[in-house]
Amino acid sequence: MIFRRSLYVFKKVLIHVIKWSYPEDIKRTVMLPYGAIMIFVNKDPFQILIKDYKKVVFSDRAIKSKMGYYFVIFMPDKRNFKAYQFLDLKITLYGDMIEQKNGKLLLLPRFQDDEIKNKFLDMN
Repeated sequence: MIFRRSLYVFKKVLIHVIKWSYPEDIKRTVMLPYGAIMIFVNKDPFQILIKDYKKVVFSDRAIKSKMGYYFVIFMPDKRNFKAYQFLDLKITLYGDMIEQKNGKLLLLPRFQDDEIKNKFLDMN
C-alpha cells in the first residue's frame, strides 16, 4: 500500500495524512496534529467508531480500494477541536470472525513554528 504523508500544492503542504493500520496501531495512542486527516487501513472489511467520552463524533464503514485493501478517512471537525483531546476508538473487524478492538487517538493543538522553536530553546 502506498500513502503520501502530505498533500502538496505548488510545493506547499496542503494537508498532512496520518496512516493508522490494524493490528500495528491498536495498542498505542496515535497522535493527530491539528488540520491533519487520518486514514484507517486494513486488509479485511471494518467499521470505525470514534467517541469523545460517550458522545459519538465519527462512525463509518470501510470502502474497498481498487488495490484490494479497505480504508476509512477521518477528518476531525476543526470547530470542535480541543487541544490535547483524547478520543476513544472502536474498530469492528469483519474477517474470518467478527472482532471488536479498542484504541486511543490524541488530537494535538495547532502550533506556530515560533512556539515550537521556543519550547526547544527553553529546554537548553
